[in-house]
Amino acid sequence: FDREHQIGHAYFIKCASRNDLDAVMRHRVIPLLAEYFYEDWSKVALVLGDAATDKPGRFLERTELKPPIGPDFEGGETRWRWTVRSEFATDAYADFQ
Repeated sequence: FDREHQIGHAYFIKCASRNDLDAVMRHRVIPLLAEYFYEDWSKVALVLGDAATDKPGRFLERTELKPPIGPDFEGGETRWRWTVRSEFATDAYADFQ
């Protein structure tokens, strides 16, 4: 039971509603994960369970970035722009119960 574990739980102690959970995720947990992973949003998505390509994310949305036109950019790996959803999915917390 480490310090980070205790801090993470402290964020949720006074949550009494879904809106409270959403606020903690949006303003505390997701920014903390982004800082921890040095803004590598693919890792944040992986931790939140939003990295699957065959279904929409529960907390994050991603859109494919189009590569610039030119021979140096053809055939590269797909790059994504990650954003926090304006409203989290209705089943966002189903796996965390």
